[in-house]
Amino acid sequence: MFIIPPEIPAVNPNLLPPPVPQSPNEVVPDETSHFNYPGSDIVLRSRDSYNIPLPRLIIVIYSPVLRKLIESAPNPHNVSNGEEHLPVVNIPESKETLYSLLTFIFPVTPTLPPTAEKIMELLAVAQKYEMNSVMSHIRGAVALQDPPFLRLETAFHIYFLAQQYGLHLEAVQAARVTLRFPMTIEGLGDKLDFAGMTGAYLHELWRYHKHVQNELKSALLEFQNSGLPDDVKSLMCISPYYGNSSPQWIYDYIDSVAGTPPRNLFDLTEFEEVRARHVQSHGSYGACSCATMPIQVKRSFWEALTAVVHRTLEKVRILT
Repeated sequence: MFIIPPEIPAVNPNLLPPPVPQSPNEVVPDETSHFNYPGSDIVLRSRDSYNIPLPRLIIVIYSPVLRKLIESAPNPHNVSNGEEHLPVVNIPESKETLYSLLTFIFPVTPTLPPTAEKIMELLAVAQKYEMNSVMSHIRGAVALQDPPFLRLETAFHIYFLAQQYGLHLEAVQAARVTLRFPMTIEGLGDKLDFAGMTGAYLHELWRYHKHVQNELKSALLEFQNSGLPDDVKSLMCISPYYGNSSPQWIYDYIDSVAGTPPRNLFDLTEFEEVRARHVQSHGSYGACSCATMPIQVKRSFWEALTAVVHRTLEKVRILT
């Protein structure tokens, strides 16, 4: 769960200059290329025969995989027509993907591809070439997108793409967002059709949901028994069912966080609505300190609950 931010100009690959016809081992540097730096001594050739001359030193610093490919590339020690021919390294990626990848290496404006599929492919290529710092750079650019790259309406699609491309971090992040949905065919509706979800990925996601739910139930039970802040425990309500006691609605709310689905995760607005319903329904029974619940008490409770949920989600980091 793509739109290129306004500050990052899009590059239309159709506007890039076509490759100059040449023999398989002879490359004429493309003077219009943004990466045609002085001292370029290697050419990366995309699968669609687009040639980009580059300084090999920069490439080998960023990618140990490409370093091996460059070292094994034939080096034509010949000069014809006053022009030295550069060694060529054939890359199985398209010119669009290769171009975007290089913008995250060289000092030019980083350019994300225009679609979710292409962005995930770009991350997968950076992962394949073991470009860890480039992956971090790409992820940083993705995080700045507006609307967000990963959100409710795109979560299943991003999860499916991440699984396809072997991007574990993106798969886990998308799986967390899908916790907002019930893991039932009826509840998912057309989301699975849009995502192209396969049975294996769906089953893995279902197991992740169950794992998170089980871990949350255990963690939240411990939170109720021993983790509630003192100022929350000091709240008192008069009820015909519980007498003079701590407000049961808070415990019910905590239980609902691990419900199916856990809709209440980090939803402070819904928490306030639950409190308001409690105050309204118990107003006739006598004093209820929840009606004038101080802001610091709310903040104390919410921060403590959020910490428990965050720890639990960090614990369930692996899709099994």
